[in-house]
Amino acid sequence: MKATLTLVFTLFLLLFMTSCGNNQKIDYNEVLVGEWRLKNAGELQRYLKGKRNYLLKNAAMIFKEDGIVETQLMLTSNQEWSKQTGTWEVAEDGTSLSLTSDNGPFDENNLKIEFPNERVFYLTSNKLIYHFVKL
Repeated sequence: MKATLTLVFTLFLLLFMTSCGNNQKIDYNEVLVGEWRLKNAGELQRYLKGKRNYLLKNAAMIFKEDGIVETQLMLTSNQEWSKQTGTWEVAEDGTSLSLTSDNGPFDENNLKIEFPNERVFYLTSNKLIYHFVKL
């Protein structure tokens, strides 16, 4: 009887502990705010060769709290930095990102985005996966 009570108590305790796990909802807007650097530029650049007037090396995106995004790309013609601005919005569930461009090459809705952790995200556009890390 004592062993049965101990077993029941232990199972109840385990069940209670697993059901009270961390149910905190992740705020993906908060995670995305900051400066991010493209890490797989070399791999992506060969797919975009001849199709764009910019290089991806050292490309960066800065997501601001007010919904403004700034991008930084190197122009191929004169080796100067080109900076574009726009707005951004990430879905509440963190699965898609919408970018609207004021003066840049991006203007896409519902881009697939993945957050393996708070320092990395992967963005899929035109079947290419862009790997960003937070600075």
